[in-house]
Amino acid sequence: MDRAVDAFTRFLPILRSLKINATGGEPSKSRTIVCPNDPPNTLTRLLGVICEKSSDCQFLGTDQRCCKGICRKGNEPPIYEPPHGDVLGIRRKCPSYTFPERLPVKRCSKDEDCEGLNRICCPDKKDRLLYCRTAAPIWSELPFPENIDTLKTLVGFVQCQPAPPSIIDIFARPCNRTLDCVPNLCCQEGSKKICRPPKRSVLSLAVQATTRLIKG
Repeated sequence: MDRAVDAFTRFLPILRSLKINATGGEPSKSRTIVCPNDPPNTLTRLLGVICEKSSDCQFLGTDQRCCKGICRKGNEPPIYEPPHGDVLGIRRKCPSYTFPERLPVKRCSKDEDCEGLNRICCPDKKDRLLYCRTAAPIWSELPFPENIDTLKTLVGFVQCQPAPPSIIDIFARPCNRTLDCVPNLCCQEGSKKICRPPKRSVLSLAVQATTRLIKG
């Protein structure tokens, strides 16, 4: 075991030099990556590469970071979301499924930068920047709880589906308003607006209604 560890330790400088030679210099800085929150497992603690700084781990990959003396695969940091104030006693939150935005795309740093009572400053999942967005309802705080399921169904027709993976998103069509996309929606993605299908389609509603009529 000691011989294996010693051989691996001797081999590390060679791997690092190969990495440097392949890139023509020191490894380039990658996107922001942070150490994972969960503790390393037993195998990682026993066989993990010892390090002093993250550059010691670059030969393992650009997503590797030096975390408490051991090289580990890092994660992107959580997207920052500014705090949201109440309006007329009603709390607001950023939508999981976004709504079409009537107003132009606008960057922000806080809710006060956004026009309208129902617009708040939200992070975009695509480019991780902050934009003004229409707030989503907090269902548990709405009155008339017996009607919430119906409201959720209706809201689904005006919520955007997430963008597909870029490798298959080759026919994305830019837009300025939903009329440019009918029967789809004009959805804001980062700094652009793109035609996307709604979360729930009218076709699925028609199928459900037909099924109910048949069943009586």
